[in-house]
Amino acid sequence: MPRFYFDVAGYGTPHPFGLELSDLESARHVALKTACGLVQQRTSDFWGQGGEWQMTVMDDRRMTLFILTFLATDAPVAGRE
Repeated sequence: MPRFYFDVAGYGTPHPFGLELSDLESARHVALKTACGLVQQRTSDFWGQGGEWQMTVMDDRRMTLFILTFLATDAPVAGRE
């Protein structure tokens, strides 16, 4: 089975051994599930980093396969009371 590495900027280093998954579609599923979990668990960190972070998913040669980018932007009037 192919091995995939998931690196989330600002959330530590990628697992040194990666994950063995059946295919690219499985890696996409794991990436999205993991990213959603991070947003739920670390909401204040997400907003504290300017509302932007990325997860890079790489193959066994550490070549980038895809990047998930999360961006939150407050509307200009959101901070006004």
